[in-house]
Amino acid sequence: MKYLIVLVACLMVGGCQKTNSVVADPARVKIAITTPADGQTFTSKDTVYISGSVQYDGEMHGYEVTITDTATGFIVYDEAQHVHTDHFEINGKWTTTVTKPVVFRMVVASSIDHGGDTASRELYFTIKP
Repeated sequence: MKYLIVLVACLMVGGCQKTNSVVADPARVKIAITTPADGQTFTSKDTVYISGSVQYDGEMHGYEVTITDTATGFIVYDEAQHVHTDHFEINGKWTTTVTKPVVFRMVVASSIDHGGDTASRELYFTIKP
């Protein structure tokens, strides 16, 4: 029984490991944000399309896209995926209503491994009433 527990523990620990021996290097992650454009201005009730891609020469462990109101720090959009692959396509959309101009910060962050190595890219856009 003791050996069975050790075997199961080893399988569980190894179940989320990289399938290759690439050393994590955040500088080699390529994050392309197609939309929105940095500095773009939208009107209240417009749909903000969120698209882009993340590529790496090794297996990544997921990504997260957040949109934050820069005045309040409130996160208005948060999408995360835990998918093991070397390429992610990002496709989402978000609509908001504002009563005054608001600057938003969008961050696309990719987890390279479970050791905390990440790469990210950010941009800012404005929504006006």
